[in-house]
Amino acid sequence: KRNTNPPPENTDLARFSIRRRRRSVSSIMTTIVVASNNGLIKVIETEKQNVRIQWGEIKVENEIDALIWGRTQSGAADFDEVIAAFRHGAVRRFDTANGQLTGELSGFPAPLRGLALLPSGDLFSCMRTGEVWLRDFDDHEAELPEPIYQAGAVERARLTSSGTHFAYGGHENLVQYIDLETQTRIWDARNVPHDELDMRVPVWVKDLVFDPTDDRKIITSTHYHQVRLYDTNVQRRPIFSLEVGECPLNCIVAPPVHGGHTVVVGDTQGNVTMIDLRKRLPYGRYKGNAGSIRSVTAHPTQPVLGVCGLDRHARIYNLNTRKPIAQLYLKTRLNHILIADEPEPIDDESDMDTGDAAEEDPQIVDDEAAESSEDEMWSSLAMTERSDDEDDEEEEEEDNEQETPAVRVLAPKKQRKSVDRSRQSTHDPTPARRRTAQSSSSRSQTKSRSVASVPQRKVKQGAATGAGNGAMKRKRAHKTH
Repeated sequence: KRNTNPPPENTDLARFSIRRRRRSVSSIMTTIVVASNNGLIKVIETEKQNVRIQWGEIKVENEIDALIWGRTQSGAADFDEVIAAFRHGAVRRFDTANGQLTGELSGFPAPLRGLALLPSGDLFSCMRTGEVWLRDFDDHEAELPEPIYQAGAVERARLTSSGTHFAYGGHENLVQYIDLETQTRIWDARNVPHDELDMRVPVWVKDLVFDPTDDRKIITSTHYHQVRLYDTNVQRRPIFSLEVGECPLNCIVAPPVHGGHTVVVGDTQGNVTMIDLRKRLPYGRYKGNAGSIRSVTAHPTQPVLGVCGLDRHARIYNLNTRKPIAQLYLKTRLNHILIADEPEPIDDESDMDTGDAAEEDPQIVDDEAAESSEDEMWSSLAMTERSDDEDDEEEEEEDNEQETPAVRVLAPKKQRKSVDRSRQSTHDPTPARRRTAQSSSSRSQTKSRSVASVPQRKVKQGAATGAGNGAMKRKRAHKTH
């Protein structure tokens, strides 16, 4: 029973306002960069929920096929620069502070399916037709050189974190692992066995990613809604193949904070799913997306996930709890999203086992204790209310008992007996069966008593009547004589 009365004057008001407090993840300062299918690039601050700056010319041929961060001289990611590959064959470098163009490479013949920066500063690029180039931004006036490798039909190509190897895959093109220095193939995948009808399983790799802890492990997502894990040190066939949903899986990412234990995939119907590679099962979904997912990315050091697609929304989720942090409508269809590495951590309430022991938050522990004390206080208040109600009922019963004697005195004897019996039956705590047994036994006792007393009365009456009859006979005989 909820108490709506205000607290007493002497009670600490803080006890009535205590709640389980957690810092809102939506207040975390996170900068994201998105690229649209019409040539616009936008820098967004999730804390203020607005677009800080945008640049680009809206044209169909300016669709952005790839978007990556720049690199510093030490080889680390530079979050002040972004590099975008346009559909018309140009690769441009921009400053995220003001959108100024700082470098450009042109002359690429086809849409790019792979883009990365080497620690040396060279640009790695792979075309949809399979040509692989290494070019320098400082030599932007040079002509397009000969490709260093021919890969065939490519849907996605990725460079390892060390910059020494790359992998690619595509339509009817299984995953291959290439040494970038020698331009030789080190490992190539083998197709899975035939299905139950003894027919060949088709191949269509849509995206791939390396394990954050081991560059020799490759995870792929396919057009036939399959997630496959390859280990180049063990075998050519996948370690396992898992079907996820019923739609093609466009993109995949391996969050670094989970240590390679999970991947997140997005399909053409807006479903974003986390896959646990240890259990080889889907772990959960990130809800809220309506259109085809074109890009998913993860924060390098924090449990933050970025998602964008054709529904024109950029969404940020808590990677572990799968709850939304920020959402922004950006008016154009989005192809790519990047998340800057911010030093400020966020709260984590996940039950996901990431391998590290979670540290207890003293503030949360205190709040839970305060919440339990508040519950005890409200329960005690409810008990006092119930006791007050019981006191009122007892007072009413006493009043009724004081009034009932007058009724008993004025009522007739038979009526009083019936009233007493009815009250005794209503207030008798014994069960119904026991009461009936008691009543039947009492009736039998009274009956036996009455039966035992009847013969004596009959004998007395008979003796009296017998004596009377003899006297009458004698009188009649005397009269006759």
